[in-house]
Amino acid sequence: MRIASSRINAAHTMLASMVDNNGGTFIVEAMELGNVRITEPVAGYVVGGRGVSWVQTAVFTAAQIEAFIWEQDEFVPAFGGWLDSETGKWWLDSVDIIDDFHRAIALAKARGELAICCLHTGDIVYLRDVEPGNAKPLGDVIGEPLSDKDVRSE
Repeated sequence: MRIASSRINAAHTMLASMVDNNGGTFIVEAMELGNVRITEPVAGYVVGGRGVSWVQTAVFTAAQIEAFIWEQDEFVPAFGGWLDSETGKWWLDSVDIIDDFHRAIALAKARGELAICCLHTGDIVYLRDVEPGNAKPLGDVIGEPLSDKDVRSE
């Protein structure tokens, strides 16, 4: 966990982590006196598509990360930013962190996602590589697949 003295300092911290690791997942909490608490979860599976996604060919700036988190219609409490090595594009995505692999796969499929990230290993798991029947039903799924209006591209 890290404490930053401002939103832009938090964004700089997250950007540095994303660049060093070709991506990262963050839980962000606003605190008293304008401080921001940043947690990088180490367990579970990251599923995108919770809301708006941004994609571009260059790494995001700290100002863009700050805007993504705090200037949406609602505050983004958990997000991932990563480089898609297959396309060379950088993504910012509001995410859910799911404990169970099978439920994460089912949620990703329901949202129309291409992949999930395993926080245990750092591996990207592409849904096309998951065998059919390897996902449990979710029951009520939160979120819908992204539409073109939800993805901001450069």
